[in-house]
Amino acid sequence: MHRRTVVKALAALPALAVLRHAHAQGAYPAGPVRVVVPFPPGSAVDIVTRITGQAMGDLKSYNMVIENKAGASGVIGLQYALTKKPDGYTLIGGGLGTILPIATMTNLPMDIAKSIVPIAQVADFANVIVVGQNSPYTSLQQLLEAAKKSTDRPFTCGANDRGSSPHLATELFMLRTGTKMTYVPYRGPNEIIVDLVNGGLDLGISSLPSYVSMIRGGRLRALAVTSSQRSKHLPDVPTAEECGVKDFNVTSWLGLFGLPGTPQDVLDKLSGDVVAAMSAPEMAAKIEGAGFEATVLGSADFSKLTQSEIERWSELAKKIGLQRSYGNV
Repeated sequence: MHRRTVVKALAALPALAVLRHAHAQGAYPAGPVRVVVPFPPGSAVDIVTRITGQAMGDLKSYNMVIENKAGASGVIGLQYALTKKPDGYTLIGGGLGTILPIATMTNLPMDIAKSIVPIAQVADFANVIVVGQNSPYTSLQQLLEAAKKSTDRPFTCGANDRGSSPHLATELFMLRTGTKMTYVPYRGPNEIIVDLVNGGLDLGISSLPSYVSMIRGGRLRALAVTSSQRSKHLPDVPTAEECGVKDFNVTSWLGLFGLPGTPQDVLDKLSGDVVAAMSAPEMAAKIEGAGFEATVLGSADFSKLTQSEIERWSELAKKIGLQRSYGNV
């Protein structure tokens, strides 16, 4: 080959590489996208992630495959996701529970804050404060008055496992109300419901979607929701703030995260597509039909929310001495 021809060919190589890269990125997604859910099937994160995957398939032609990898408060699933290539073909379905180990555990095997990249929020939900149907308390004010007077036997408050969102909501509730209750950990809301109905537990705090059918059916009595506004699902139930509990706005949020190192153009495309898909009226209806609120945020606002929540719950955990070593989970 003539020397001048060789020089021209070599000079063209970087441009060809750029074009190939741009073409590859423009084709994204060119195959199935794995979404690792670090919590069990049927959990709030799992339900909402599956609705999101369906929306992305129906409206944006993605093929999202949900893979549950539960254990150690979500840490096992995160470890698994981080073994995958950061090319946009492995995402994480997560939420408030995903970042809580930062606040409640030491000696974590990773820096969670640096291991997840917020893509988009798709939903949130309140916790609800409930008592059994035979409880003598018909309002949160009544219950708090009785709890403060019960010096011989502290009231028992059931919530999900230690370090979970409902547990932290319970600790914040006691702090804000000046009550000293006995926190009773449960594996999930179903066990809490049994003890509330049987009278073995004074009150429970857990996710509204887990309790709403039992509340509507009359087996449980809702005293307050923990969000700043009343829930669409229980419009007659007041907020804790309305009941006199100040500075107690607690909601759990859910969304999609990417892996660090994922190309920015892929993250931007994902964020835009998720926001568009989950803002569609039919998908908002699906989210709300499952007991959640359809709250959609793009990557910038979702990143701000994630960071502010890490700071908020880390401060609480340190204040009440809630931290434990990861090896003791």
